[in-house]
Amino acid sequence: MPMSLTTMPAVAHLRPASPTMTTKEVADLTGKKSHNVMRDVRRIEAALGGGGLKSEATYLDEQGKELPCYTLDRKAIMVLVSGYSIPLRASIIDRLDELERAAAAPMVPVVPLTYPEALRLAADASEEAERQRALADDRQRVIEAQAPAVAVVERIRASDATLSVTEAAKMLKVQTKPLFTFMQERGWIFRKGGRGRWQGSSKILAQGLLAHDGFPVMTATGPVEAYTVKVTPKGVARLAALLVGVQLDLGLAAEGDSNAA
Repeated sequence: MPMSLTTMPAVAHLRPASPTMTTKEVADLTGKKSHNVMRDVRRIEAALGGGGLKSEATYLDEQGKELPCYTLDRKAIMVLVSGYSIPLRASIIDRLDELERAAAAPMVPVVPLTYPEALRLAADASEEAERQRALADDRQRVIEAQAPAVAVVERIRASDATLSVTEAAKMLKVQTKPLFTFMQERGWIFRKGGRGRWQGSSKILAQGLLAHDGFPVMTATGPVEAYTVKVTPKGVARLAALLVGVQLDLGLAAEGDSNAA
């Protein structure tokens, strides 16, 4: 039996576009630098084999200077923050929830004047309800997907053993050599003059993320103390938080990977 107009909603509301955030907003919420968040987005796109996560945008800094940033949709934001620490991830999810609630709130009243318009409004309402269910499902899937990794991080944090970088790479399921590069690019380790053995940076050592395991080495002038970089449980947990969900170009740990720490 055909519906009459009296069975359709008398008033509906136009919903705004799905909520988005800029990399500047993400940076402000997480305490990160905007250009570093943009770099993370580019690396994620490279790891996923293409673009589509971002659109170009700009913002004005405190001096009124126009600077570049990216606009991200919800999917891109969730992929990005999957590599952040739990507190930072929670702050972003809270902000997304706030934006989604605002997006779902009634905005512009629309009165259907014809039967086709009423059908369209009813369909829109159904689509919006389905979108909200999909968002809730997405959030639950993210939580469930990250639960094993979070559990690993907590177990690592609770342990008291330091690991070589090779051992840490195996635990994190990444290759050793790219992990060295990953740590070097972020200022965790360095080589004096670009040669010799790896050493931990003073800042990272002071944070308790790395440690030096000293041992004597015989030279022409006698024994001297050398160091092997060790990753503390806190350091492994931090690396795991950086790598969770976004393995970038590190790849899976290869069998027989034995690069020395």
